[in-house]
Amino acid sequence: VATPTGRGYWLVTAKGRVLAFGDADNFGDVRAQAPPIVAMAATSTGDGYWLFAATGRVFEFGDAEHVGDASKKGLTSIVGGGPTGTSGYWLVTRRGRVFDYGDAPDLAGAQADSFDGHIVSLATAPGGTGFVMASSMGDVIER
Repeated sequence: VATPTGRGYWLVTAKGRVLAFGDADNFGDVRAQAPPIVAMAATSTGDGYWLFAATGRVFEFGDAEHVGDASKKGLTSIVGGGPTGTSGYWLVTRRGRVFDYGDAPDLAGAQADSFDGHIVSLATAPGGTGFVMASSMGDVIER
């Protein structure tokens, strides 16, 4: 995940270890206490980030706000997450179900769409007004 300046970035491991490079600050991580981490998203200021777990749990660091998560839904299939331009985020399951939190608009998932394979990632559009999901078979679903 790139910093807002473009002069640094963060990497996160599946075990929740965060590595910071360039002008990215390390605000913490969840090593050894988290289910597998599947995605990371920076806040619009670059002064924080969220870590998204396969179970739907969301971990926040720095100025990232916790505005909800899907951890009580009994899921193990979250495969991605992405921020809005301000204080919200989306989580997506491998079947395309999308959960929206904070100021993230409900843009509906891909479940009603016909796509091959399963969802493998979610990328947020510039400004956080929407997102794109990619399937394991190369389908792209825009919202």
